[in-house]
Amino acid sequence: MLYGCCTEDNSTVLKNTVFESLITDTSGEAVALATVRKHLRLPNDSDTNDLLAIYTNTARLSIEKETGFSLLNETWELAIDEQPSSNQILLRQSPLVSVTHIKSYDSSDTESTFSSSKYTVDTVAGRVFLNDAESWPDSLRQHRSLVITYVAGHSAESDIPFPIRQALLLYTGELWENREDAGIPPQVRALINQYKTNWM
Repeated sequence: MLYGCCTEDNSTVLKNTVFESLITDTSGEAVALATVRKHLRLPNDSDTNDLLAIYTNTARLSIEKETGFSLLNETWELAIDEQPSSNQILLRQSPLVSVTHIKSYDSSDTESTFSSSKYTVDTVAGRVFLNDAESWPDSLRQHRSLVITYVAGHSAESDIPFPIRQALLLYTGELWENREDAGIPPQVRALINQYKTNWM
């Protein structure tokens, strides 16, 4: 588990406490190092590359945290306390690619896999909803009662929207020039605000 946050979902869809965690980070960066060097007009040497890799990673993680928008494929976990209060659950990271599985835990902490035939994954709206005549498992424990593991993000850099890629370059450049993180610059926010999820 790399990081997570706990929130009370006040939407009309679900009235449960949820905890989301990044389980597997992307294996690469959303913008190639060569592209960053070209943008900043920097030489290709090991010292420069090492610093740029740190700044590029910082920029990506900051933008993802700010927007709830996964740039490249990542595996996430959404844990729900108690039985879900609605027949649909919105997944917080976008764009949703797939749901790996849904696990439930009863009052004896026994784990069960909720059959995929009982629910539908809506990748456009980023949600899971029960099929007709189905219901969520009952007699669940109070904490981490239902755990959804899913994949969100894009499969390649070329699939990431251009405004996001430009925002990454601008933010990385800002970190390179100032050598400190003073927060997301206004010009970067202007590019990424349109991609914020409903949760952010």
